[in-house]
Amino acid sequence: MADLLYNLFVFSVIMMGYKLRKYIVFIVLSPMLTKLSLQTETIITGNTYESNWKQFLSDIRRAIRISMGNFILEYSIFAFWYVFVLFVADAKPLTSFFLFSVGCYFYGFCMIDYINERFRLSIDDSVKFVRTHAGFAIGNGAVFSLMFFIPYDIGVVFAPVLAIIAATLGMHEITDLSKNPFALKKSAL
Repeated sequence: MADLLYNLFVFSVIMMGYKLRKYIVFIVLSPMLTKLSLQTETIITGNTYESNWKQFLSDIRRAIRISMGNFILEYSIFAFWYVFVLFVADAKPLTSFFLFSVGCYFYGFCMIDYINERFRLSIDDSVKFVRTHAGFAIGNGAVFSLMFFIPYDIGVVFAPVLAIIAATLGMHEITDLSKNPFALKKSAL
Protein backbone atom coordinates (compact mmCIF):
# COMPACT_ATOMS: atom_id res chain seq x y z
CA MET A 1 0.00 0.00 0.00
CA ALA A 2 2.89 2.38 0.79
CA ASP A 3 4.37 1.76 -2.68
CA LEU A 4 1.00 2.46 -4.28
CA LEU A 5 0.64 5.75 -2.40
CA TYR A 6 4.22 6.74 -3.24
CA ASN A 7 3.69 5.95 -6.93
CA LEU A 8 0.42 7.87 -6.87
CA PHE A 9 2.19 10.85 -5.31
CA VAL A 10 5.02 10.80 -7.89
CA PHE A 11 2.56 10.46 -10.78
CA SER A 12 0.50 13.26 -9.30
CA VAL A 13 3.49 15.61 -9.12
CA ILE A 14 4.46 14.80 -12.73
CA MET A 15 0.89 15.43 -13.93
CA MET A 16 0.71 18.63 -11.91
CA GLY A 17 3.84 19.91 -13.66
CA TYR A 18 2.43 19.00 -17.07
CA LYS A 19 -0.88 20.72 -16.29
CA LEU A 20 0.80 23.74 -14.75
CA ARG A 21 2.73 24.28 -17.98
CA LYS A 22 -0.51 24.99 -19.83
CA TYR A 23 -1.72 27.44 -17.21
CA ILE A 24 1.61 29.24 -17.30
CA VAL A 25 1.04 29.66 -21.05
CA PHE A 26 -2.29 31.36 -20.26
CA ILE A 27 -0.69 33.70 -17.74
CA VAL A 28 2.40 34.61 -19.77
CA LEU A 29 0.45 35.08 -22.99
CA SER A 30 -2.47 36.86 -21.33
CA PRO A 31 -1.75 40.27 -22.87
CA MET A 32 -1.31 38.79 -26.34
CA LEU A 33 -4.40 36.56 -26.05
CA THR A 34 -6.48 39.53 -24.89
CA LYS A 35 -5.25 41.61 -27.84
CA LEU A 36 -5.81 38.78 -30.32
CA SER A 37 -9.33 38.17 -29.03
CA LEU A 38 -10.08 41.90 -29.24
CA GLN A 39 -8.72 42.05 -32.78
CA THR A 40 -10.81 39.05 -33.82
CA GLU A 41 -13.92 40.64 -32.32
CA THR A 42 -13.17 43.95 -34.08
CA ILE A 43 -12.86 42.18 -37.42
CA ILE A 44 -16.17 40.30 -37.09
CA THR A 45 -18.27 42.98 -35.34
CA GLY A 46 -16.54 46.35 -35.58
CA ASN A 47 -16.45 46.51 -31.76
CA THR A 48 -13.58 48.27 -30.09
CA TYR A 49 -12.84 48.90 -26.44
CA GLU A 50 -11.09 51.62 -24.56
CA SER A 51 -7.75 50.42 -23.35
CA ASN A 52 -5.40 51.84 -20.79
CA TRP A 53 -2.77 50.59 -18.36
CA LYS A 54 -5.27 50.18 -15.55
CA GLN A 55 -7.45 47.89 -17.68
CA PHE A 56 -4.38 46.07 -18.98
CA LEU A 57 -3.15 45.28 -15.47
CA SER A 58 -6.68 44.34 -14.39
CA ASP A 59 -6.91 41.88 -17.29
CA ILE A 60 -3.60 40.29 -16.30
CA ARG A 61 -4.65 39.97 -12.65
CA ARG A 62 -7.92 38.37 -13.69
CA ALA A 63 -6.11 35.93 -16.02
CA ILE A 64 -3.82 34.94 -13.16
CA ARG A 65 -6.77 34.44 -10.78
CA ILE A 66 -8.72 32.41 -13.34
CA SER A 67 -5.72 30.31 -14.37
CA MET A 68 -4.57 29.54 -10.83
CA GLY A 69 -8.13 28.89 -9.63
CA ASN A 70 -8.74 26.54 -12.55
CA PHE A 71 -5.41 24.79 -11.95
CA ILE A 72 -6.26 24.20 -8.28
CA LEU A 73 -9.77 22.96 -9.13
CA GLU A 74 -8.51 20.70 -11.89
CA TYR A 75 -5.81 19.26 -9.66
CA SER A 76 -8.34 18.73 -6.84
CA ILE A 77 -10.64 16.84 -9.20
CA PHE A 78 -7.62 14.88 -10.44
CA ALA A 79 -6.66 13.90 -6.88
CA PHE A 80 -10.26 13.05 -5.93
CA TRP A 81 -10.61 10.86 -9.03
CA TYR A 82 -7.52 8.83 -8.18
CA VAL A 83 -8.73 8.24 -4.64
CA PHE A 84 -12.15 7.32 -6.05
CA VAL A 85 -10.57 4.80 -8.46
CA LEU A 86 -8.78 3.14 -5.54
CA PHE A 87 -12.20 2.20 -4.16
CA VAL A 88 -14.17 1.78 -7.40
CA ALA A 89 -11.87 -0.14 -9.70
CA ASP A 90 -14.54 -0.37 -12.43
CA ALA A 91 -14.09 3.38 -13.04
CA LYS A 92 -10.39 2.97 -13.89
CA PRO A 93 -10.92 2.53 -17.67
CA LEU A 94 -12.65 5.93 -17.74
CA THR A 95 -9.70 7.72 -16.14
CA SER A 96 -7.98 9.02 -19.28
CA PHE A 97 -11.20 10.24 -20.88
CA PHE A 98 -12.49 11.80 -17.67
CA LEU A 99 -9.28 13.63 -16.79
CA PHE A 100 -8.76 14.80 -20.37
CA SER A 101 -12.32 16.18 -20.47
CA VAL A 102 -11.89 17.93 -17.12
CA GLY A 103 -8.66 19.54 -18.32
CA CYS A 104 -10.30 20.62 -21.58
CA TYR A 105 -13.17 22.22 -19.66
CA PHE A 106 -10.82 24.34 -17.59
CA TYR A 107 -8.60 25.32 -20.56
CA GLY A 108 -11.69 26.30 -22.53
CA PHE A 109 -12.92 28.23 -19.51
CA CYS A 110 -9.73 30.30 -19.53
CA MET A 111 -10.24 31.18 -23.20
CA ILE A 112 -13.93 32.01 -22.80
CA ASP A 113 -13.21 34.24 -19.83
CA TYR A 114 -11.18 36.62 -22.00
CA ILE A 115 -14.44 37.42 -23.80
CA ASN A 116 -16.62 37.31 -20.66
CA GLU A 117 -14.38 39.96 -19.14
CA ARG A 118 -15.32 42.34 -21.98
CA PHE A 119 -18.97 41.76 -21.08
CA ARG A 120 -17.87 42.80 -17.58
CA LEU A 121 -19.03 39.55 -16.07
CA SER A 122 -17.74 38.91 -12.60
CA ILE A 123 -15.72 35.75 -12.15
CA ASP A 124 -18.76 34.11 -10.51
CA ASP A 125 -20.95 35.06 -13.48
CA SER A 126 -18.28 33.82 -15.87
CA VAL A 127 -18.27 30.48 -14.02
CA LYS A 128 -22.07 30.26 -14.43
CA PHE A 129 -21.83 31.13 -18.14
CA VAL A 130 -19.16 28.50 -18.79
CA ARG A 131 -21.11 25.85 -16.84
CA THR A 132 -24.10 26.59 -19.08
CA HIS A 133 -21.89 26.20 -22.16
CA ALA A 134 -19.68 23.37 -20.88
CA GLY A 135 -19.66 21.55 -24.23
CA PHE A 136 -18.27 24.63 -25.92
CA ALA A 137 -15.60 24.99 -23.22
CA ILE A 138 -14.60 21.32 -23.53
CA GLY A 139 -14.44 21.55 -27.34
CA ASN A 140 -12.32 24.69 -27.24
CA GLY A 141 -10.06 23.22 -24.58
CA ALA A 142 -9.71 19.99 -26.57
CA VAL A 143 -8.31 21.89 -29.55
CA PHE A 144 -5.90 23.67 -27.21
CA SER A 145 -4.86 20.44 -25.43
CA LEU A 146 -4.47 18.27 -28.51
CA MET A 147 -2.19 20.82 -30.14
CA PHE A 148 0.26 20.41 -27.26
CA PHE A 149 0.99 16.93 -28.64
CA ILE A 150 2.46 18.40 -31.83
CA PRO A 151 6.22 17.88 -31.56
CA TYR A 152 8.96 20.48 -31.21
CA ASP A 153 6.70 22.83 -29.24
CA ILE A 154 4.95 23.89 -32.45
CA GLY A 155 1.66 23.19 -30.69
CA VAL A 156 2.68 25.33 -27.72
CA VAL A 157 3.07 28.26 -30.12
CA PHE A 158 -0.10 27.76 -32.15
CA ALA A 159 -2.49 26.24 -29.59
CA PRO A 160 -3.23 29.46 -27.68
CA VAL A 161 -3.62 31.47 -30.90
CA LEU A 162 -6.01 29.00 -32.49
CA ALA A 163 -7.95 28.47 -29.25
CA ILE A 164 -8.52 32.17 -28.54
CA ILE A 165 -9.65 32.85 -32.11
CA ALA A 166 -11.97 29.84 -31.94
CA ALA A 167 -13.29 30.96 -28.54
CA THR A 168 -14.03 34.45 -29.86
CA LEU A 169 -15.78 33.12 -32.97
CA GLY A 170 -17.74 30.62 -30.88
CA MET A 171 -18.75 33.27 -28.35
CA HIS A 172 -19.99 35.43 -31.22
CA GLU A 173 -22.26 32.56 -32.27
CA ILE A 174 -23.52 32.10 -28.71
CA THR A 175 -23.88 35.70 -27.54
CA ASP A 176 -23.64 37.95 -30.63
CA LEU A 177 -20.66 40.01 -29.58
CA SER A 178 -21.88 42.94 -31.68
CA LYS A 179 -24.53 43.53 -28.99
CA ASN A 180 -22.03 44.01 -26.17
CA PRO A 181 -23.22 47.22 -24.47
CA PHE A 182 -19.69 47.98 -23.26
CA ALA A 183 -18.19 48.02 -26.76
CA LEU A 184 -17.56 51.05 -28.91
CA LYS A 185 -18.27 50.73 -32.59
CA LYS A 186 -15.24 51.28 -34.78
CA SER A 187 -17.05 54.06 -36.65
CA ALA A 188 -17.68 55.86 -33.32
CA LEU A 189 -13.94 56.44 -32.80
